[in-house]
Amino acid sequence: MSSNAGIKNRALTLKQRLLRQRLFNLCLGAFAFFICIPIFLILGFVIQKGLPVLSWAFFTDIPKPVGEVGGGVSNGIIGTLILVTLASVLAFPIGILTGAFLVEYPNNKLAATVRICIEILQGIPSIVLGILAYLWIVSPMGNFSAFSGSVALSLMLLPLIIRSTEDTLSMIPVTIKEAALSLGVPYYKTFIKVILPTGLSGI
Repeated sequence: MSSNAGIKNRALTLKQRLLRQRLFNLCLGAFAFFICIPIFLILGFVIQKGLPVLSWAFFTDIPKPVGEVGGGVSNGIIGTLILVTLASVLAFPIGILTGAFLVEYPNNKLAATVRICIEILQGIPSIVLGILAYLWIVSPMGNFSAFSGSVALSLMLLPLIIRSTEDTLSMIPVTIKEAALSLGVPYYKTFIKVILPTGLSGI
């Protein structure tokens, strides 16, 4: 009798736990829905006001002075393309070479220092990197430029590129590199023509 009572008590306790879990999930879903309502309202307002304004002229014209009707965002689009292109040119070669160095020499003392620097750089707020670019480039040159912005953006990109390069190249089988080296291919050609193309899609 006592064993049957214990089984019934455990079954009852399990049902209570399942009921509490369902109630908790229901409350959690309701809270998430109510939190998302303002976001949906803002998105709806932006779409309602923005769709009628979208036209070819909006993407090809420059902004009009304050108070005048019309204008576009062509300078913003072109500036963004220039900024991203310059930042990629600065960040990708350094990031890929640094990631390859960390993979090829993981136990090197310099590699340990580089990893610490990457962790620090990844944790620096973007506004601090912008201030550094201002002090290094804008202040000496005396004016703002796309190059100064690209330097700040490249500093933000570096940790991401280095991490993705290191993770991708570390997954490439060592036998691929050994096969190229066994055929007498120099190490730098092995890296450029074998290792890097193999991991290029992941990078």
